[in-house]
Amino acid sequence: MYHHEYPLLKRRIEKIRSLLDDSGYSDRISPLKSVFICMTPRSGSTYLASLFERNSELKIGEHFRIVKGSLEQRIAKYNSKKYDEYIRNIITDFSRNRVFGVKLDWIQFAPVYYLGAYRHYFQDNRFVYLTRSNLVKQAISGHIAAESGYYHSFYDNEDAVLNVAYDFDKIDKHLNHLLEMMRAWESFFAYEGITPLRITYEAIQEKPAEVMRQLFRFCEMDDQSEIMTKTSVERVCSRLNEDFYMRFVKESEYKIDRIELN
Repeated sequence: MYHHEYPLLKRRIEKIRSLLDDSGYSDRISPLKSVFICMTPRSGSTYLASLFERNSELKIGEHFRIVKGSLEQRIAKYNSKKYDEYIRNIITDFSRNRVFGVKLDWIQFAPVYYLGAYRHYFQDNRFVYLTRSNLVKQAISGHIAAESGYYHSFYDNEDAVLNVAYDFDKIDKHLNHLLEMMRAWESFFAYEGITPLRITYEAIQEKPAEVMRQLFRFCEMDDQSEIMTKTSVERVCSRLNEDFYMRFVKESEYKIDRIELN
């Protein structure tokens, strides 16, 4: 399908196979309902997860994260030798009342999909697809976060943002990464016949309570009479974001005007 179109994915799967035996699965965990928050970087998934945690018992996080030592730390924690054991322990750790919730980008989800755990363990699923309406602003947010290391409001290095320089090529790289990831998600939904609940970063920012009620209904969870929207996660944005946006759009127009069509 789209495995060989994504070299990064292939490297992630090879990393998992170098650390865990992925042959065979044990009995299914049943009954188990799963909520997958399918996202791309800088789409508001951390705030959305905090809203779930504030208004339900569901513990949504990047439970299938691979990079920056996350995979190795969980393997050591669970003393896992097999991929099956690794997945089962994650499900057990983070399920609440027989509901497992996770947020993940395509690179985090794809190994679970291609190595067979998705079809084996996740039968009763709810897919929520979280995106941003303005992809350039999302790419700029990714650029600023990557360059400064300031990803979330609860980090203590906010001043590092002031030292981030505008760079068209780096922002463009983030934009193309987002487009590739979105293509992979859309392909997955199409091939699997899945109709996800589609929500946007902008909708969560404007009407978080309304979005949460929609999510609770979609996930067939108890609808809360009062939705708490204040959490420890706040929006990370500054005048730098808008300045970079205007410069990127202007530079894009300049480059397009100079394309020669033969």
